[in-house]
Amino acid sequence: MAGLESDERSQVVAELREIRRRVGEIEQAERELEAAYGALSASEARFRALVENSYDLVSELDAKGYVTWVSAASEEAIGWSRAELVGRFALERVHPDDLDATTDALATVVERGRARQHAYRYQHKDGGWVWLETSAASYRDEQGELRILAVSRNVTEQRRHLQQREAALRQKEEALEHVRVLSGLLPICTHCRKVRDDEGYWRSLEMHVADHSNAVFSHSLCEACLREHYGDIVGADD
Repeated sequence: MAGLESDERSQVVAELREIRRRVGEIEQAERELEAAYGALSASEARFRALVENSYDLVSELDAKGYVTWVSAASEEAIGWSRAELVGRFALERVHPDDLDATTDALATVVERGRARQHAYRYQHKDGGWVWLETSAASYRDEQGELRILAVSRNVTEQRRHLQQREAALRQKEEALEHVRVLSGLLPICTHCRKVRDDEGYWRSLEMHVADHSNAVFSHSLCEACLREHYGDIVGADD
């Protein structure tokens, strides 16, 4: 009988030890979970601070393309406040000429999870058009609903400077082309002053220059030729 009580006591002690071990594991898991929540909260705080102080426009859309959240940079980038953007369709102010391509880009994000950087015109609150360059990716929130995170940058000035540089480059190339056309060795007759073209024909200097430039000749007489050929008319002393 005493042996049975001893066995029961040992079993109870073993069960208590197992219970304490499990309680310890639960407490450790709770501490790890609290630490994870703390790290997540700190990470979210850093993310919010980064987004709110970024010059880029950060927005969140639902699966249908309606704005659910937007960063404070919206007014500086496009003139519209948060209150004027949240709840509105994200593409309603996209330029008509860019709407199809921008709609396709949004559909790509929904279907594939990400879309390559896309540039389009967006109507500023002042009525003008600004160029936005947007990158977007999709994710699932805590409820499992699809959300789209978009990062946009106003690149209007950059595109304007690029167009100016391209125009200046074209002008430079055109000017260099004119220089190249009239450069090089030009055979000219010592007596009649005709020039020989690339095909071996002798042509007047006026025709050659006119064909290879925008110059236009107007004929006149220099003073020396005027005296030599028409001295008897104008007078030797004129």
